[in-house]
Amino acid sequence: SDTMGFLAEAVRRLAAAAGARSPAQLAADGVLRTYARFCAEAKPARPRSAEFGAMLLSIDGMTPPKIENLLAHYPTARAVCEALEAHCARCRASGLPPGAKEEEWLFEKIIEPGHSRKALSQKLSIFFTARDYPSEQSGTAARLAGAAPQG
Repeated sequence: SDTMGFLAEAVRRLAAAAGARSPAQLAADGVLRTYARFCAEAKPARPRSAEFGAMLLSIDGMTPPKIENLLAHYPTARAVCEALEAHCARCRASGLPPGAKEEEWLFEKIIEPGHSRKALSQKLSIFFTARDYPSEQSGTAARLAGAAPQG
């Protein structure tokens, strides 16, 4: 078959390239690479903020420019969560009751400077403060998607 022919040719080429050299010598000559070295060269690691930004793309309404603005203030999920906790504490200290809408507005002017984006800020806040991942039927899932809750 074609596959067996391909494999036989690959083995022949590998044997010709390796010759009588040992695996250590092949590695020293740069002919062989470890899997870890191959991965590092083929797909270099991205900074945490880039990974976090890629995750934020999954939130309806978040675009690359909005994510860039958010990352400029909060480069990691941990930074976002810590900022939300501090913001909620400030809201309560100012006399707002726990769960007040203002607690979800931390990002309203950050994600698109010059504009108030309370609804998107609310989505982000819910995303980071929800205790469970929402099911498709839950009210939290509907709020994250921007629709009215069902049921």
